[in-house]
Amino acid sequence: MHELIVCGFVFSVLALSIAIICLVEIKAMQKSTHKVQFYNPNSQEFSGPITDKQAEGFRKEVFDNV
Repeated sequence: MHELIVCGFVFSVLALSIAIICLVEIKAMQKSTHKVQFYNPNSQEFSGPITDKQAEGFRKEVFDNV
């Protein structure tokens, strides 16, 4: 019976530790200041938000024979 209580306590501490780590990660992601930028290898430039022209290029079918 004593072993069951110890196992339950160890499991609870492990679960609490994982929950705290997850909470810290989520809060850090919410406060993140990173932004997505696109890199154009032809012009060697970074651009901000995606434009309609870029979106069309991403949707273009690359493999015609598939």
